[in-house]
Amino acid sequence: MDAALYIGIFLICIGSLYTFYKITREPEYDLLRRHSFVKDHKLAALTLVFWGRHDFTYRRVYAKLITIGILYTLGILFLIWFYATLLALLELYVNGHL
Repeated sequence: MDAALYIGIFLICIGSLYTFYKITREPEYDLLRRHSFVKDHKLAALTLVFWGRHDFTYRRVYAKLITIGILYTLGILFLIWFYATLLALLELYVNGHL
């Protein structure tokens, strides 16, 4: 069961990072990449730049990217917790304690 836990957590993290990478490669974020306001889409840097004075178009794209980053962070934590709980319940069921 321990191997399944670690493999599952690894797959959740890799899948989340890959989908986040695919989302940030959409044409909508070309504006940010062309002007290179933020490199590597770091959440702290995005938050600071968002509060700076920029055109409304930039603010909208920054806000969307910040929202996606926060949702992915919380989603990864929730999925890891849910997967670990599911495996624990499965182990209790198999052992006859549930």
